[in-house]
Order: sequence, then structure tokens, then C-alpha cells
Amino acid sequence: MNGAGTLARVGLAVDLSAGRLRIGRSERLRRTLRHETLLDVSLDDAEAARARVAEWSPRARAGDAGGRAGGPEVIVTACLPVHECLTRWLRAPLASVAKAKKVLPSLLDIQLPFSIEDCVHLFPWIRRTAQGEVEALAVAARLSDVRRKLETLSALGVEPVILDHEGLAIWSQSLLEQPPCGPGRRVVAAVYPDHLALALGETGVGGQGNDRFIGAHSVRPVESLWQAAGQPSTDPTIQRVISRVRQILQSQASEAPSSVEWVWTGPGAEDVALLEELQHHLLELGDFSFLRHAEPAAFLQRALATRALLGGGWPCNFRTGPLTHPAIERQRLRESRRTSAAIAAAGLVLCGLGLAWPRVLETRKANVQAELETVAASLAPDVHLLYGQELRVTRQALQDRAGLSRPFLEAFEPSLASLLVETLQTARAQELALDFLDLSAGAVTLRGAAADWDRCERLAEPFRRRGLHVVVERQDAGLDEKVHFSLKGGRAP
Repeated sequence: MNGAGTLARVGLAVDLSAGRLRIGRSERLRRTLRHETLLDVSLDDAEAARARVAEWSPRARAGDAGGRAGGPEVIVTACLPVHECLTRWLRAPLASVAKAKKVLPSLLDIQLPFSIEDCVHLFPWIRRTAQGEVEALAVAARLSDVRRKLETLSALGVEPVILDHEGLAIWSQSLLEQPPCGPGRRVVAAVYPDHLALALGETGVGGQGNDRFIGAHSVRPVESLWQAAGQPSTDPTIQRVISRVRQILQSQASEAPSSVEWVWTGPGAEDVALLEELQHHLLELGDFSFLRHAEPAAFLQRALATRALLGGGWPCNFRTGPLTHPAIERQRLRESRRTSAAIAAAGLVLCGLGLAWPRVLETRKANVQAELETVAASLAPDVHLLYGQELRVTRQALQDRAGLSRPFLEAFEPSLASLLVETLQTARAQELALDFLDLSAGAVTLRGAAADWDRCERLAEPFRRRGLHVVVERQDAGLDEKVHFSLKGGRAP
């Protein structure tokens, strides 16, 4: 649903992770979105968290109610964390995208660690390649994980319409807020107390603006990286994290990239000491340049709301099939009813035209016949013709008088003498030797020789201007080393 955006004016993004519930509100302005954080509560006390959500929800509904163009005024979105879903790139050896869509689920089933019947799978990106194949990005999540996420949110009073993919969300938002400086590899790292989400991709593939998402990974556990004072620990966890990052980078390319643009985000990106420690170890893997998104703690909320309101590349909504939100079902039902009503109205119009059109034709035919009878009566008042015989009698009369009128008509036709003069002048200008010429009012036969074939073709132009259909044929070469040709033409039948 979020591929092309929605008509909603307000997007509410829910970030539920690491024992905290964060809710952000994004509102459409003329050319941008305005973001704000509505709620940031701990889930240690579930009752208190539900009470805070209950306090916030009525105000949001009261302030944002009303609907817009038949769609919802407020759309709620959440996401599955990277470690609860997977991404795979698939290739189908087919030239047709429509045919490839039929076999992609089978190709995905082979790569899944569980049955495809037990999961929700989507294909956010499907394109033909230059090699004539079809390439597709597949995302999948267990049905049990999707249901558990929805039940957890529902217990807190949150009913998301869209359940997005965390990796796709942070990747697309990173490109939006921090456009790449040039072609290369980019890693968006969202640091949370319970996991490190990595979204990898290539920027500027095939030109500026052609950015390619490669995959998403989650590194866990990372809890020991954090301390109460906000300082990184000295245990081996950092080395395990760095080792895992090295494996991920090497698995995505035939060789480790020489330069990587590493962009930090997430709540952990506000801990400067933690980032400095991680960056120190990452520099051991290669040439990294580090950036950090503004307001990183609310980054995921902005990403989810932006995708819900504005759409964009790699759309994803795990709430599909039996898990579809009732609001989407109602919207589809309204659209179906509008389409049915439009088709019914068009059918009624066509039925009306079908009934009225024969009468219109009969009326026009009667009008033409009346005008024809009027003209016939004015030209030959003493001649009485049968109904509908006017044209036949007129053609027969013209044919009977053709012989008497021919001398008069020929007097106004172009003279054959002028055509003969023009033909001879063209032959002289093109240095053509004419052996035979037979010219009449409706036919011509000519034979001759020329220095090259193009000059033979130019001789046909005077006859074509007089309306004759002329064909120039090349003959066998003679001893004079000239191009011999024949020209024949006549009136088109």
C-alpha cells in the first residue's frame, strides 16, 4: 500500500523495540513533511504504557478526523525488525515480468529456511535486466512473527495499517535525508540497545539517482556494548560485532569494498563514546567514512511515516492477505463500488446509444435522400426517377455521353507536346541516350542508356508528375559500358 503513497494527511509511526514504545507524528505540508515525537515510554510498566497510549489516541483521532478524498486522514505504520524477516535477491531466466512473477515464489521457497506457506512474502522490486532475465527482491517473514508483532501492538492499543520492513525503511530514508556524494557502497547502521540493524546498498549504480538496495542484516547480542553511564564496555562483544560486520561485508561482494560510506542512526547514535569506539574498530576493516543522521533516535519513525505518506521505492507491507487491516479492506470495497458504478453508468450510456443510433442513421439517410431529390428535381424537373435510383441513372448517363464529351475534356488536359519537351530536356541534362520512345495520353514506353543508374531514375520524374505510374528496369550491360534501362508506365487502374 505504501508503494505509491496514500491520501492520508497524517502518518503515525510506531517504533517498538528494546522495551520502549516510541510514536512519531508526521504531517503533510505543501512540499515536505513535518515530524514530531508524540510518545516515548518504557514498557516496564505495561499498564502505564497502555494508559499513555489511551491518553494520546483520542486526541490524535479528534484532531485528525474527517477523511480525505475517500481515504483515511490518519494512517498508522509500524515495522518488523530485521532479525524477524529476511531479504533475498532472485533471478528468473525469463524475459517476461508477468511470467517471472508466477515462478518467483517457487524460487524463493528453495531459499527459505521454512515453508513458504508458513510465511508472508512480497516482491518490492521486480525489473528486467540487460541480460534479458528478470531480477527481483524478495522479502519474507514468518506468519507467527507477524501475528505476534500485531498482537503485541494491539495489546498496547496500536493497530497499524502498514507493517513495513525495518531494513528497507532505514535505507530509503537515509538516501532521502543524506543523499550519497557519489557512486560507492553505503551501510546504514541503526544502533539499538538490543540489536544493530544494517542496511547495505550501492549508490549511483548506472548513474546518479540509481541506488540499489543489497540486503539487511541484524547483529545480536549487543546489550553489553551499553552501560548505565553511556560508556562502551571493554568485554569481547565489540570484537564479535566487528567480526560479524566483516562477514556481512564480505558476503555481499566478491571482495571487500575499498571504500564504504557508513551512516549511523538509531537511539545508540546519540552515544558519542559508543560510536567512537565502534568507528575505531571499523577502520581496521577498510577505508570508512562516517556520517550520522540528525535526530537519530526518531529516525525510524520518520522513515516509516515518510514511506506511508509519500511512498517511494521498495514498498513493503506484511499486512496482506488474511492479515490485511480492515481499513484497507474498506477502502478497496469503496474503490470496487466506485468502479462498478462507473462501469454500470458506461453500460447504460452504451445501451442508450445502441437504441438511439439506428434512429439517428435513418434520420440522416432520409435527410440525404430528400436533398438528393431536391437537386434532381431542380436539374431535371421533367424526369421522374424511382426512389434510390438517382445515382445509378446519373452514372449511366455520364457513361453514355463520355464519347461526346471526350474532345472537350481533352482540350483542357496538359499537352503531350509539353511532356515530350520536358522528357527530352531531362534526357539532355542527364546525358541520356534514348533508343525508343512511345508516348500517349495514358501510357509511355521508353528505352535508352545512361552513365549511371541514378540518372535513369531522374527520367521518370516528369511522368510521375503527370500522374502516371512508372517503373524503371535495368537491362543487361552492353559493350559501351553504359547502364541500359527501360521505362514503362501508365494510368493507375
